[in-house]
Amino acid sequence: MAPKFGTSTSYMTSQVWLWATIVQYFTEDLAPRIIDQKFDVKSRLLEQMVMAARSGTANIAEGLSRHQTSRETEIKLLDVAKASLAELSNDIFFRMLRMRIPVWDRSNPNYSIAQQIQIANPQYGDCWLHDSQQFLLECIDNLQGWFKHADVEVAANTMLIICERLKLMIQSLSNQIYEEFLREGGFREQMSTDRIEAKKNPPTMPQAPRCPSCGAPMIKRLCQAGKNHGKPFWGCTNYPQCKQPPIFDPALQK
Repeated sequence: MAPKFGTSTSYMTSQVWLWATIVQYFTEDLAPRIIDQKFDVKSRLLEQMVMAARSGTANIAEGLSRHQTSRETEIKLLDVAKASLAELSNDIFFRMLRMRIPVWDRSNPNYSIAQQIQIANPQYGDCWLHDSQQFLLECIDNLQGWFKHADVEVAANTMLIICERLKLMIQSLSNQIYEEFLREGGFREQMSTDRIEAKKNPPTMPQAPRCPSCGAPMIKRLCQAGKNHGKPFWGCTNYPQCKQPPIFDPALQK
């Protein structure tokens, strides 16, 4: 069976992409709050944190878009996304270290509550770009109380918790993709299988006629010049001894 190619925006339904987009959105709010401008005069750290968050989202989108043609590439790009989120998480951790902002442990009531934060599975209509934006804006509005909390301790810890959970989600998804590959094979293998099947069951062609001039079997050929250039025709197998003109059969055009 030939593969069915999905749309390039199909990743927009994935929980990992949605969460990565939310992380990217709120990183732009959190980073300026925890970076000391005395040590980041040229805003390099700020840019690196924002770019690490963006890299997570971008690599998830690119990776999931390759699902049907290269699961190896898909897993590699998901791994890059996970590494980018690890970089972001580490930067947040270090800034909390410098600012003496406590990192919550499991006994902290807020830790357990933040761990339970969820978003729904989206239901999009005909316009995924529009619908995904509306869905994300609704999620962002619902989550602002955590990520943009007036107490930077709450905002920073929430981001740490979500980054760590998102990395686990990406790892779980990568394992799922790999198991799927073991069961079903890859795109290259599917193409080879489909090619073998196609050769076993070639498309039907009209039966070759006999040459009206000499009675020899005729074969399908392509016209190489003139007004019929590129068109298929029946040609006598005794050509050039037989001078039978080409026979342009409409059935050959199908």
